[in-house]
Amino acid sequence: SVLSLVAHDVAGERIIAECVDIRNRELGGKPLQVFKNNTDYSSHSYGTHDNYLIPRDTPFEDVVAGLAPFLVTRQLYAGAGKVGSESDKSFQGLQLTQRSDFIETLLSIETMTNRPIINTRDEPHAVSSKFRRLHLILGDANMSAYATALKVGCTALVLNLIANGKKFPDLQLEDPVADVLKVSLNKTGGLKRKPHGTISALEVQEAYLEEADKSLAGKNKEWDWILKEWKRTLSEFKHSPEKLSDRLDWAIKEKLFSEFMQEENLTWDDPMLQSLDLEYHNLDPERGLYRGLEQEGEVYSLLSEEEIGHAVVSPPLGTRAQIRGQAVTQGVENIKRIHWTGVEFINGEVLDLTGIISTEEVEEVLNSRKQLV
Repeated sequence: SVLSLVAHDVAGERIIAECVDIRNRELGGKPLQVFKNNTDYSSHSYGTHDNYLIPRDTPFEDVVAGLAPFLVTRQLYAGAGKVGSESDKSFQGLQLTQRSDFIETLLSIETMTNRPIINTRDEPHAVSSKFRRLHLILGDANMSAYATALKVGCTALVLNLIANGKKFPDLQLEDPVADVLKVSLNKTGGLKRKPHGTISALEVQEAYLEEADKSLAGKNKEWDWILKEWKRTLSEFKHSPEKLSDRLDWAIKEKLFSEFMQEENLTWDDPMLQSLDLEYHNLDPERGLYRGLEQEGEVYSLLSEEEIGHAVVSPPLGTRAQIRGQAVTQGVENIKRIHWTGVEFINGEVLDLTGIISTEEVEEVLNSRKQLV
């Protein structure tokens, strides 16, 4: 589920923070710090990739055409925020995303150069005749679990629509690559539409939401939650954007940094703002600005500490990770190699997980192999 995915994402932050603390206490010297972000303000970017398993029989050109306008505009809620711009040096302020400065093309297999809106790498780690792996590298590293849930959840709903044959001809953009940065720098500006006319990022998102609500509402509890929060977020963006400042990273930063600038009589081009931007993403609970706001109850907590703690020590239920986790728990000394698609044991036995997709299939494996080799 989306909430399980988000819980394990946050659990990863906690595990890394604990490892850093152990390293600093035991080795001493200059302390190590780890930041969950996408830019170093020196023209380098590193990705936060989200991946989706989609039916192989969905034409890839339909995926690209249907998804591109959505991805260009989902930064309205998925952006982590960034002080300044490395693409437009004249820009002063907070742009929506950290990754938009580095997106250069619509399609590419590359991740380090010529970065695309949609990456064409296709490694499904499943039965390749049935499934394609959709690999997206344009997203930001969100500190807000709520923003991560919206980002992944809304994308999954749109992919469901596309897989069921829905097309979005009225939302096609004339230059989606340029529009990624355009939206990030000016979230309310107009985008040129094919073959004519303009449309705002908000209007694009509202159109996707309308179709998703019409087609998917009432199908399951999680989808209904995503639809409700998507609708709420777009409505508040339109009518009362200040209400987003406890849930969306860029909005949290906008409020936090604006208050700091007013207190210190600073402007957006002051280097101190970039330092604060970096510290927002520090995973150290004693230094990280987001972690501090979280501890003080200033931001919305989607997850309880109990849910995060459980995710730290337990794999997501109903996934292949649960099978791998059980194999490790029962005897890591018996394992030769473990990877996405299976487990290889020292005695030569191989547990092939390539075809395991559904929760029911996971349960079947677990029940049939109560004692993994």
